[in-house]
Amino acid sequence: MKETTIIITVVGSLLVFFLPLYLNSRKHSRVNKKLKEELLKAGSKENLNLNKLNVWRSLYGLAMDKDKSILVYGKSSQEKVNCSIVELEHYKLCKPAKVLRDVGAGKERHKVVSKINLVLLPMDDKFHPINFEMFNEDHHSNIIMEWELAQEWAKEINNHLIRTKEKYVA
Repeated sequence: MKETTIIITVVGSLLVFFLPLYLNSRKHSRVNKKLKEELLKAGSKENLNLNKLNVWRSLYGLAMDKDKSILVYGKSSQEKVNCSIVELEHYKLCKPAKVLRDVGAGKERHKVVSKINLVLLPMDDKFHPINFEMFNEDHHSNIIMEWELAQEWAKEINNHLIRTKEKYVA
């Protein structure tokens, strides 16, 4: 009888601990899936073939059609996904950017990343630079590979821009 009580107590304790983690991961999985579907839907409206697609933090998504030189960015907010479509032919450079803020007082001051953006710089003044938010400390308190993801996307976009320009020059 005593062993049965211990087993039930241990199993109950494990359920109390792991069940919320499991339910939370399922929720994020559903939101990521919805964000991915919205990006694909926005791409299909424009007849795009999205070759590369990333979704992270259940908030952000980025996809690219390399053949048509189009980038699709999605940001989720309160059950709604806002998608932006950008024609890369009007841009010359993409770079990751960090927005820093000071923390602390006196000699104990240091800088903390408050935002990470992917910035597209235009070829001429007709277009404005575009900032795609990839991390914002207002939504999450810690960075999990967003800087590396921004660098990866900047490299991918810049390589694409170079290849595209070489086609037109040749």
